[in-house]
Amino acid sequence: MILGWTVLQPSARERRLWLAAVAATAASACVLAVAALVADPRYPGRVWSGALVSAAACVWALVRARPSSGGRREVKIDADGSIWTRIQAGAFSSISASEHESRCVFAAPWLITLRCGAMLIAVWPDSLPLDAFRRLHACARWSGSADKAKRKP
Repeated sequence: MILGWTVLQPSARERRLWLAAVAATAASACVLAVAALVADPRYPGRVWSGALVSAAACVWALVRARPSSGGRREVKIDADGSIWTRIQAGAFSSISASEHESRCVFAAPWLITLRCGAMLIAVWPDSLPLDAFRRLHACARWSGSADKAKRKP
């Protein structure tokens, strides 16, 4: 086993990026609302619809930025380099965790994205200990190049 089950901690970097996106969306909603108020009254539908869509996006981003109450996510790397993920249910839940082999979708020094069935799991560098993130990055890149080699005849 290269890496045992390691819990993914909440990422401060991801949180800052979400908050920056919320701030940008709120600013655009305010600008569009002001533009709707001072715009030409002949075409109010276009500007007000843009303002409402931007406000809805801002509300969606605020709801999405809250910490999720779902189970904690864990990652493991087997001796053969395969990456496994599981989601542990809450302490008072009767749902047991199921392990799934994951496939790397994107691997870079600043983010690793794993596909686990239909779900995408983002692994940020500050969500794991530094040596665990390096091991995961190396195995993700290695397994990605092995998948490409299998596809070529």
